[in-house]
Formats: sequence, structure tokens, C-alpha cells
Amino acid sequence: MTPLPPDLELRAYAARWDHPIDLGVVRAVKVLRDHDIATTESCEGGEGHCRRWPTVWFRGSPGEAWKALGVLLDYELPVRSLSATWTFDYGNFPQGPEWVVEFKRKLD
Repeated sequence: MTPLPPDLELRAYAARWDHPIDLGVVRAVKVLRDHDIATTESCEGGEGHCRRWPTVWFRGSPGEAWKALGVLLDYELPVRSLSATWTFDYGNFPQGPEWVVEFKRKLD
């Protein structure tokens, strides 16, 4: 795997001081945030991680999800799937949707 450019590696660790962004998804997080799509969670996936596949979560309308998908494809990122989930908190009221983008592999 090609090493990340220093600016992306720095961004991974500076993005949130309490939980740095996994290097295998930092490029996708940066691309989405650069296009005003606020990510909420991410994981590079694989052994020792909470997800099998590299994954990024974000909230928004269906239009926002299509915008995110278009941006990721324009940057030729290897999207595996896009799905929506709703959580039930605070007296079983649905919260969401939260969109989940999975990638076919870790991103360099």
C-alpha cells in the first residue's frame, strides 16, 4: 500500500483529539467533509476493528446520500454499498436516517 501523503496522515490524527480517524478511511472522510457532508463515525474495517469493511457514516436526507455517493464515485473511491439505518432511542422514537457507506478495501 502506498503511504498516505503527510497532510492526510496529519488530518487523521488532528480531526478529533479523542478518536483519530483510521488511516484506511481518512481519504473518504476528507473528501466528504470537503463537500460539506458531515461524517459522524468511521472505521477502516478488518481484523481488530468493529466492521468487516472500511465504513463511513453520515446523516442527512436521501438527497444528501446521493450527493455523497456521487462525490465518492467522482473521486474513484471503491464504494461497496450505501445503506440507511435508523436507531430507536429515547422512548423508541426513530432517529435517522444515518447513512452507511462501505468500501471494497482500505483507501490509500
